[in-house]
Amino acid sequence: MKKMLLSITIILVAASSFFLTYGLSKDQNTKSKLEENSTEVKPNSKINKHSVNFNDTNLILINLDSLGIINELKYATQDNFLKQKIYPCAECYLREEAAKALLKINTEANLLGYKLVVFDCYRPYSAQVKMFSIIPDDRYVADPKKGASNHNRGIALDISIASKKGELLDMGSAFDEFSEKSHYSYSKISNNAKKNRKTLKNLMVNGGFLPYENEWWHFSYHNKKYKTSDFSWPCE
Repeated sequence: MKKMLLSITIILVAASSFFLTYGLSKDQNTKSKLEENSTEVKPNSKINKHSVNFNDTNLILINLDSLGIINELKYATQDNFLKQKIYPCAECYLREEAAKALLKINTEANLLGYKLVVFDCYRPYSAQVKMFSIIPDDRYVADPKKGASNHNRGIALDISIASKKGELLDMGSAFDEFSEKSHYSYSKISNNAKKNRKTLKNLMVNGGFLPYENEWWHFSYHNKKYKTSDFSWPCE
């Protein structure tokens, strides 16, 4: 019995090491690459310039494909409310502790028969400024003048769930639909959509993320110690 338990423990540790190695990566040249590709942005006059880190390299690149997570990073395409591409490529960066939490959530989702779908991860401060200039409604887009978004701190995810086959589940509204339909309190959606929202919320909350009432897809990691950041990541 002891030998069996020891074998199981070794397998679990090995599996964990594999995902940490292949799911999360810190390129040795990341710092220099980020500095080379950083976007020069003048902080909003209402924001203290010292509150924005323009050379932040303390983020983890998550290889979504290797984890079986569906990459739907909308702002790396023109398929978003801005109708323009604002990210150089579809890469997902998070703070390390938030990234590790996502790994655990992904494992749990897979055990329940779901796949995670990621729409947005870390977001540069400059992109936040651009978004708010188009949708100046802080119910849906955080106001840069008020400290920006947790996306800018690398601790927020816009996320959903799909079937094992990769079919997105009904959530009652589309991602980035800026209306009451996206609110958790909105009741005029199907019972199936309500169930799917509850499943997503439970997965994220159990993993250490907090929901946002006005957007069923938005979750912030509970540790909010990080500063607002602004860099444009390197693309090959």
